[in-house]
Amino acid sequence: MAERPAPTDRSSVNLNIQKNTDSITQLQKDMSKFEVLVDKLDETINKLSIFLNSVSNLITIHDTKLTYYEKTNTNLADMIKGVQTDMSNQHRDINARISALEKWMWLVVGGSVAAGVILNLILRVFVH
Repeated sequence: MAERPAPTDRSSVNLNIQKNTDSITQLQKDMSKFEVLVDKLDETINKLSIFLNSVSNLITIHDTKLTYYEKTNTNLADMIKGVQTDMSNQHRDINARISALEKWMWLVVGGSVAAGVILNLILRVFVH
């Protein structure tokens, strides 16, 4: 059989009750401090959550702008290539026209020199 604890006197029971009451009071104080700490942690978590949402929105906006600028950059590069191709074609056409004009110029100059020489010979024959 289980042994019964030895009977104690009232003063030791009262002392134990007082110690337990003090312990409970201290635990209640500690719990109230803990509750304040938990409330502060909840508030901090809420603020961090709001901050993270703001950062997430900023990142989304940044990604959207980055995508837009990449597309714009690609479009500008394509436009520049198109302008370069057009300029090359125009340059080639102008060179062809200048070459044709130079040929005609030299033909006219050569014909003029030949006509001058022939006219000079004819004039010498008639003048003498």
